[in-house]
Amino acid sequence: GRSGLPAPRHASFLASARQAAKNIFTFLIKPGNRTTEEVLAAIRHTFVNKLINSKNFPMRPQESGKRVIEFLEFDFDPTSEQVLAEAARRGLARPSYEDALLFDEAHPDLQGVFVFLHEPWQGPRGGPGVIYLGRFGSRRYVDLGWFGHRWGRGGRFGFLRKSL
Repeated sequence: GRSGLPAPRHASFLASARQAAKNIFTFLIKPGNRTTEEVLAAIRHTFVNKLINSKNFPMRPQESGKRVIEFLEFDFDPTSEQVLAEAARRGLARPSYEDALLFDEAHPDLQGVFVFLHEPWQGPRGGPGVIYLGRFGSRRYVDLGWFGHRWGRGGRFGFLRKSL
């Protein structure tokens, strides 16, 4: 504090809580049977990887209700395995690709890179791919990233929380 004494412990706890809160987002799963293309059409994208379609990423029935996504950030370029290990340490569940697409629809104005390390899809070129969202200014894209590489430290990695 100003007295030259160390700041109380609760100050660092509050800073941690504020940081965590900015990385937690909710959205509602609406009942219905939409296709992947219909979900993607809900937002005007600058680019959508043509492999992200109903054939490769079919929308499976979703349980209606609230979904809570917590994003993890790193101060280094993590591997997918490092990100998954940190999510497990925090008790977070792995998302589905539907979570990525529905999050995209629910939060179209967020800026940055949002990676969803769902079970990787085996593409035609053999590389395991996961969906990530990029939002920079008015540019919006949905693409596939290779599961086996290092991710840039600017990315945020989405996982499911059991509750707030």
